[in-house]
Amino acid sequence: MSTSIYLGDLGYYNDYNYSQPTPLNVAYIGSYLRTRVPGQTIEIFKNPIELLERIKEAPPFLIGLSHYQWNSNLNLKVIEEAKRANPNIISVLGGPQFDATNQGWIKSFFCARPQIDFHIEREGEATFSELVENLLDSGVDVYRQEVSKWPATLFSYDHESESVLSNPVGAFERMDLSNIPSPYLDGSMDKFLDDEFLAPIIETNRGCPYSCSFCAWGSATQSKVRQFPVDVVLDEIKYVAKRSKNPQKLLYLADANFGILKRDEEIATAIADSAFNQEFPNQTYVYFAKNTNDRVVKVAELMKTVTSMSMSKQSVNDNVLANINRKNIPYEQYDKLALECEKRGITTFSELIYGLPGETYDSFVKGVIRTVRQKAKVAIYPMLLIEGAENHTQEHRDEFGIKTKYRVLPRYISTMPGLRTLEYEEVAVENDALPFEDWLRIREFHFLIILLASEVFSDLKMELEANELDYATLATRILDDKPAWPESWSKFVDSFRSSTVDELMDRNQLRVEFELNEMEDIELKYPAQNYYYYAMLVCNSKTINELQSYLIAGVQRFFPEVTRQMSDNISTAISLCFDRIIFYEDFKPKKRINYNYDLEAWVGDPKRTSLAKYSFKQEQEFEFLADETLRPRIDELMSKGLSLVDAVYKLRNGYIGYRGDIVFSYERKKLDLQASF
Repeated sequence: MSTSIYLGDLGYYNDYNYSQPTPLNVAYIGSYLRTRVPGQTIEIFKNPIELLERIKEAPPFLIGLSHYQWNSNLNLKVIEEAKRANPNIISVLGGPQFDATNQGWIKSFFCARPQIDFHIEREGEATFSELVENLLDSGVDVYRQEVSKWPATLFSYDHESESVLSNPVGAFERMDLSNIPSPYLDGSMDKFLDDEFLAPIIETNRGCPYSCSFCAWGSATQSKVRQFPVDVVLDEIKYVAKRSKNPQKLLYLADANFGILKRDEEIATAIADSAFNQEFPNQTYVYFAKNTNDRVVKVAELMKTVTSMSMSKQSVNDNVLANINRKNIPYEQYDKLALECEKRGITTFSELIYGLPGETYDSFVKGVIRTVRQKAKVAIYPMLLIEGAENHTQEHRDEFGIKTKYRVLPRYISTMPGLRTLEYEEVAVENDALPFEDWLRIREFHFLIILLASEVFSDLKMELEANELDYATLATRILDDKPAWPESWSKFVDSFRSSTVDELMDRNQLRVEFELNEMEDIELKYPAQNYYYYAMLVCNSKTINELQSYLIAGVQRFFPEVTRQMSDNISTAISLCFDRIIFYEDFKPKKRINYNYDLEAWVGDPKRTSLAKYSFKQEQEFEFLADETLRPRIDELMSKGLSLVDAVYKLRNGYIGYRGDIVFSYERKKLDLQASF
């Protein structure tokens, strides 16, 4: 009998996404298992096609897969194929999206997934190793008769007796993280660092002391923050910097609250030094500590060349925060820290979630405006209901009148041969405080925030700030100005709203089985709406030109409090923004424009003064450069039969966060006198 074990953190591979993380989670389990149960053949996978091919070559004794909403259906398809190759293969899932307190929910979970033999909740290393030890010693049938010996984190189901198998009083002890070997330093991750589609992820600590109702992070790690040895973390940073082939040079930190520990200053310094000396990373994706303090600011300052500092809010409404078990630092402290970050040159952003219980349209918009006025970037998300989180329970839904719909996760649609499936997310679209119509209005507001906060409109943001105005207020006033919209813009927004409604589904409409010829169409039928419509905009010069004219003509209508001179300055800034847009209908890799403003000095002025103070009589010539990778990648995507809009969208969807603005915006540089001849 084979005793080989295949572990996978499976992802959806495609030809444009270079931002998937390496499978560190299951690699930890594999490295720990080698020390606990030596002599086993353990193989780790990220690409599901490679796993399926390996199963066909040599079916394993056991397959263990990490289970999240972004690979749930993919896992099931792979396990179906594995069981088809050998019905005796033992299948194990693990992850935080599991409601261990609800027997009815657990029963439904296993009944809907009859191909799953076991599920592990919370940390996986110790429970998985214990499971493997017992299965090797006594076999599946005997072990399933010894439930009283199981750890509290192991679950199964007896389909004959229709009963959940678990031991709630079983032992469970949080891991001493120093006992888990580093999968990077033991070589387990080398092949994934060589994969250009994957970006390394490092975990420096484990645990979250918060219990937000919309999140399952704290339940997975049982709150207390524990640390991996700092010398190991520092060695991992050096290792991945030398080995990673990721073209975006992206690094993830898996911590829930980076900056919460004093030693995080040392880790941040190591990342910054690596960026300077090894040119890796260029970008770090990290969740900073939820309640920002001086230490977090110091850590963020050390890393400011490769990341932005998250000032986590979710809401600025005290009643909403109470409803989601959240308590933020006082607003006055936020304001103080935001000013301090600005002084130190730290880019900040705040996450705000709409659809939270008790949040209205007006209160949400006011929260966004307040945050933008703190000069922080705003990341806006709808409230999702995740299995294992408190807000997923029926009690929480009933308490706040939460109504939901489902939609396809755009990055998680398989066009891989033999794997025709996709993933869904459950979205709160209504509650007692927020009717569905207001939720749709927030979606329109969200798109305008994405648009106006992008690099394209950075000049407008600066001029508005110089006049003590902000782009979030502008977004609300554009929405309130519908009778004055130009026809093309009106049709554009109507189309956006219609597509937003059309992407929503009821649970009984969800499918996981598809025909081969359906998948390519599905990928573009369910795009990420905000980025897709941004792509539509830059591919339609008529709408762009009419939008520019509308915004310039409407400045004093949007901001009646401004003087004529201020209005003229804002209008000039709007024109500068539209010069930055890459028009894909007539793509130019570079262009030159003359201005009688010292734009570089204006942009570099930390005081954020008005553009008018940087005007002069002699014109200066500026060169606009599109990223050199755009044209060949667009051509490559269009050669596969994609439309121009679809190609631009796919290109943008392959980036994480604001870095993707290079798809829509030229880089602007002042030419010296010699360069202009």
